[in-house]
Amino acid sequence: MRRHALFNPVHKMKLLEIVCALETDADTLAAVVEVGKRMRKEVVVIKEAPGFITSRINAMIGNEAFYMLQEGVATAEDIDKALKLGLNHPWARSNSSTWSASTPASTSSNTSTNLSAKNSAPAPS
Repeated sequence: MRRHALFNPVHKMKLLEIVCALETDADTLAAVVEVGKRMRKEVVVIKEAPGFITSRINAMIGNEAFYMLQEGVATAEDIDKALKLGLNHPWARSNSSTWSASTPASTSSNTSTNLSAKNSAPAPS
């Protein structure tokens, strides 16, 4: 196994992402998937690549939200409300009431940088 991701708060979030390395044998993968199921998690398995499924998609959504804020398209509160009510996105559920508060900046930055390096495109700043 290379990596796994449990989502916060762990007791409420249903997903477990497992990144399967080239060296991972079938028995190890089956054991980790079984542990996830015993934890009552929905398990997804992905091949080794920069970022998890969710972190890659969240990086795109987060970047676009920041661009919209920067361009004055909408306020942070309205972006937050649209994500929560229109897309059922959990970012808006925290007391902080901002989509940027739920993902550490280092995670978003690392995901964007790794994806940009892989795709030879500059990372948004």
